[in-house]
Amino acid sequence: MRRRLIITIAIILFIVSGNNKTLVAQILPPESASNWKSRKFMIKSDHALATPFEKSNGKLSASPKELVQYLELLKANPLIKVIEISRSPGNQPVFAVIASTQNDFILNKKSDKPLLLFQGGIHAGEIDGLDAGLMIMRDLGSGRLRKLLEKVNVIFIPVINPDGHARLSTSNRINQRGPETMGWRSNSLNQNLNRDYMKIDCPEIQSVIKLINEYKPDMYVDIHVTDGTDYQYDITYGWNPVEGYSPGISHWMNQVIRKSVDLALQNEGHVPGPLIFQIDSEKPEKGITDYVFAPRFSNAYGDAIHLPSILVENHSLKSFDRRVCGTYVFLEALLNTLANHYTDLRTVRNETMQANEKELIVKRSMNEKAADSLMFKGVEIQKRTSALFNYEYSSWNGKASQIKIPVFTNSKVQKKVPIANRYIVPAQYAEVIEKLKMHGIEFTYSDTELSVALVSYKLKNVKSSGKLPFQGRYRLETEVEEVAEKRSFPAGSAIVETSQEKGLLVAMLLEPEFEDSFFSWGFFSDCVELTEYFEIYAMVPLAERMALENRELKLEFERDLISNEKLKNDPEAQIRWWYEKSEYFDVNYMKYPVGIVR
Repeated sequence: MRRRLIITIAIILFIVSGNNKTLVAQILPPESASNWKSRKFMIKSDHALATPFEKSNGKLSASPKELVQYLELLKANPLIKVIEISRSPGNQPVFAVIASTQNDFILNKKSDKPLLLFQGGIHAGEIDGLDAGLMIMRDLGSGRLRKLLEKVNVIFIPVINPDGHARLSTSNRINQRGPETMGWRSNSLNQNLNRDYMKIDCPEIQSVIKLINEYKPDMYVDIHVTDGTDYQYDITYGWNPVEGYSPGISHWMNQVIRKSVDLALQNEGHVPGPLIFQIDSEKPEKGITDYVFAPRFSNAYGDAIHLPSILVENHSLKSFDRRVCGTYVFLEALLNTLANHYTDLRTVRNETMQANEKELIVKRSMNEKAADSLMFKGVEIQKRTSALFNYEYSSWNGKASQIKIPVFTNSKVQKKVPIANRYIVPAQYAEVIEKLKMHGIEFTYSDTELSVALVSYKLKNVKSSGKLPFQGRYRLETEVEEVAEKRSFPAGSAIVETSQEKGLLVAMLLEPEFEDSFFSWGFFSDCVELTEYFEIYAMVPLAERMALENRELKLEFERDLISNEKLKNDPEAQIRWWYEKSEYFDVNYMKYPVGIVR
C-alpha cells in the first residue's frame, strides 16, 4: 500500500512539474502556419559543439551551468575570447564573448572592421538571444560563418541578467510558447534592467555601458521576446524613428538594414515585421505606434549616443525553435550588411556625431494624424466567453488576416529647451558625478571655488510620477522658471561641456524636465525638501515690519490675496507668504542645484 502511494505521488509530481509546458500549449492560441526553413542551421545533437538548444532538438535553452560549460568549449578556439565583465547583485557572472581574427582587436580593442555588439537575456525569460548567439559565435569561430569573421568583429553578451536566468522554472511566462524552462524578467533586486540605462544603478548595465565605451561598437542589438497580441510576424525589430535622437542614422537603417535583413528572413520562410505596439489589441484597425523611446531603454540609449541600435522582439506565440533559428538568420544577415555597407555607415555616424544639437525636446505627445500606414499581417480575432467569470474576452484562431492600418508617432513636440554650453554639477553630488563618469561623459573638476554668472532653474509644480516607487526610485516631474544670477560652486565641482561626442546625453541627464534626467530619477530630490522652518510668534511681527518698510511688497501681497481665494482664507498661508519673501527663507529651496551656462 505504501509503495503504491509513493508511486502515485511521484506520478502526480511528474504531471504537475513536467507537464506545465503541455498546459501552456493547451491554453495558448494556436500558432499560425509557417513554412520556415532555418532549422537547417542547427547542427546534429551528437556533434561535439552542439549547443544545449540543439541537443534538445530545439526545446530547451542553455541553463546557467550549461552556459558556463559551453563557453569553455567556445574559448578553446583561438579566435574566441570569453571575459567576465561584471557580477550581478546575486553574485552571478556576466560574460562577454569576443570573436575576431585579429589579436590586436582582442587585446587592444583596435580594428578597422565593423563591430557588432549584441546581447540576450536582459529579461531572462525572453532568452532566444542566448541560444541563437551561441550558435552564431560557434559558426563564426569554426563553422559555416568562418569566412564572415574575416570581415567583422563580434561581441556577444549571452545573458545580461544572470540573476533572472538562475531563476529557471517551467512556469515563468504563461504567454510564451517555449522553451520548456525559462528565467525571470527582473534581477535579484527586482530591477528591470531595460529601464536602467540612464540611472545605471545596476552593475549589469554599468558593465554594458563600460563595454560600449571601451570597444566603441558600430551597431548594438538587444534581443527580446514580445508580449501581447497575435500576428503572423515571427521576428519583429526596429529602432527609434527619424523623429528620435539620431535622424540620419535612423534613415540609413530604414533604407539599408530593413531591406537586407527582411529579405534574408523571408528567404528562409520567416515573416519579419516592424515593432508592433498596437493602440488597441482587440481592434488592429486603430493602428500601431512607432515610438520615440526614452533613453532608459537599451535601443533608445544607443540612439541618444548616436550608436545604431536595434530592438528585436521575437513573437512569444511562435515556437521556441522557430524564434531562435529566425534570430540566427537575423544576426547573420545583419553581420553581412555591416560588412558590405560599413563605409557608408561610418560616414553617417560621423556626420551625426559632428552635428551640434542646439535644442533638446523635453516633452512629446502623440500626433493625432498618422505618419504612415502598414499592411498589417494579423491573425483573426476570436471572441470567447468564460463561464467561470461570465466575461467575454478576445483570443486568436491562428488564421491569417491582412488589413491596412495607420502608423502613429509620439513625435509631437510640446516643449524644447536650448542645450547649454556647459553644466556645472556641485561637488556634493558625488553620485551624479560618478554616474557621468560611468556614462563615458567627459568633464573637468574645478580646482578652486567657482563664482559664475549663469542661469538657475527655479522648480515649479513638482510632483511625484507615481505613489509607489518605480525601479526602486521615487520619480519626479517638474516645470522650470529661469533666473539669471551669480552662483558659487565648491572646489571639486564637475564642469561638463556639451561640445563633446555625448553632448546630447549630457543635456538629457542634466535638464530636469527631460523624462529620464537625473532629476526625474530622484537624484536631486533633496532640493524640493524644506528643512528650515519658522515660528508664528516670530514671523508675525517680522511680517508686520516688512509690510511697513516695503510698500511694493505689501501691494504684491494684497494683489495675491485678491487673485488667490485659498490664500485669502488661510491666515497661516499668508504668514508663510511673508516668510518666503524674507531673508530667513532658504534661497536654495526649489532651486535646481546644477548650474546652466549658455
